[in-house]
Amino acid sequence: VGRMVAEVFVEDGRYRAKITQFVFGEAARHAEPGEQEEQAAEALAARAEGGEDASAEADGVDGPDEDSTNPSGSRAVGERNIVDETTLREGGELLNDIPLQIAVELARVPVTAEQVVSLRVGQVIDLNRIPGEPVELSVNGKIVARGELVEVEGHLGVRILSMAG
Repeated sequence: VGRMVAEVFVEDGRYRAKITQFVFGEAARHAEPGEQEEQAAEALAARAEGGEDASAEADGVDGPDEDSTNPSGSRAVGERNIVDETTLREGGELLNDIPLQIAVELARVPVTAEQVVSLRVGQVIDLNRIPGEPVELSVNGKIVARGELVEVEGHLGVRILSMAG
């Protein structure tokens, strides 16, 4: 188990990655998402997509199978449940405390096992991408936005072009 550390740069109009270090015995930085992270990612993706399910839950509207204390089983016209709105605000604040990571996938390079075994520090891998091609941003495996790579004070950054949806 281990991971590679690499520098990404442009050479001859193409993105390339130069291997700078192998870290053995340390798991990759990508951790399996827990239940809270998955729920937060789903909520973020639903918000980005303008999903109906998320807005119905956010409005505090009960589905047909929900128990109701109203004898007619329906809400009065214009009735809002203040508790639901307060709970929603508090729930939103809880989401803010969940640590998430945005993954920006630049490329997937098909290789053989033999090529992986022969990787060396300093080796350059052609990423088969050119500047200006869009990249996808995801949270826990769910695409939330698309962007383009830019340089920010000598570092690689991403300009958001569109939200998923």
